[in-house]
Amino acid sequence: MGTLFYLCILLQFEIVFASILRVGKVFPGLEGSQMNWIDKDRKFLVSNNGEFSFGFVKTLNDTTLFLLAVVHIDSSKVVWPTNRVVPVSNYDRFVFDKKGNAFLEKGGNGLVW
Repeated sequence: MGTLFYLCILLQFEIVFASILRVGKVFPGLEGSQMNWIDKDRKFLVSNNGEFSFGFVKTLNDTTLFLLAVVHIDSSKVVWPTNRVVPVSNYDRFVFDKKGNAFLEKGGNGLVW
């Protein structure tokens, strides 16, 4: 299934913006690196029922590299990763821009996803 399909499924639910801890919907203009949400276990979206999160997870081989992924919270199982082939580092950013486009940016220049 398509990448945007899984993101749309997660965004259909009422969402919690983890760094602010409020219930509501995520609007265009959200962006940040895993460092922005490090105090929230690198997760920036949580489904209203608390079963799934969307955020950065460490890779198995290198704890300084990250995948952007949907995670089942109770099992910590990655349900869907966006960038398995090209992990990102601390300051690479997820962007949900004002036009509604979602992407993962590496180094401010290159698109990973």
